[in-house]
Amino acid sequence: MIGASGPAYLFVHELGLPMATVGIAYPGSRIHAPNENVRLDLFEKGARHMARVLGRMAEVD
Repeated sequence: MIGASGPAYLFVHELGLPMATVGIAYPGSRIHAPNENVRLDLFEKGARHMARVLGRMAEVD
């Protein structure tokens, strides 16, 4: 488990569920700093990418 990973460890290791995440940071995002930020264009691209990943996972038998 890493910082800011949320409940990922519990989902994967305790419940045995797959988990996927999308990183949307850029060099100026200042991750975990008081002035952390995210660009809205990257947030939207990350959301669309995650939707595609989940859609593909739903297709797998």
